[in-house]
Amino acid sequence: MRLQTLSQAELKLKISGAAAAEWARQIAEASPDGVERIREIRGERFPLFQKIIEYNNRQFAQEIMPVYRKMVEHLLGNIHLAEGSTLGCLEELVAFVEIWDRWLAESLPTEVVESLGHSEEKLYPFYRDVASQFAILQGEMKERSRWWRRRRKSREPIKVLPSR
Repeated sequence: MRLQTLSQAELKLKISGAAAAEWARQIAEASPDGVERIREIRGERFPLFQKIIEYNNRQFAQEIMPVYRKMVEHLLGNIHLAEGSTLGCLEELVAFVEIWDRWLAESLPTEVVESLGHSEEKLYPFYRDVASQFAILQGEMKERSRWWRRRRKSREPIKVLPSR
């Protein structure tokens, strides 16, 4: 889930950066021709650039936020399996999602969101923890797999303890 949101966010930033650079270039080219030419460019071209913003906003609300909600649901549904370090990040993840949900529902003004210091950067410890735990589990699974392959090759019988 994190890889999905990360790849979408990175592409959004790449497209937004390219669009901002192109818009600035078009305005700079129009500047020597005067204010009227700038107005003309804005009237002709800005609606196309505005669609990038609208698409990003729609994608955030309809695709990205549901994945964040799913992260919270998954973590809460499997809380008994979570590491202590991951649980320490749960409050920040829930707050992140709740603040965005309130903002999307238009029940939290942008100024309040900003005053709360709302930022995905607050989730970076959670992302690092999840990646670290994943790497640890992956290493353990590889080690167990090697052990079972060696065990099968040796064809030694597996000793089973008698049941009581």
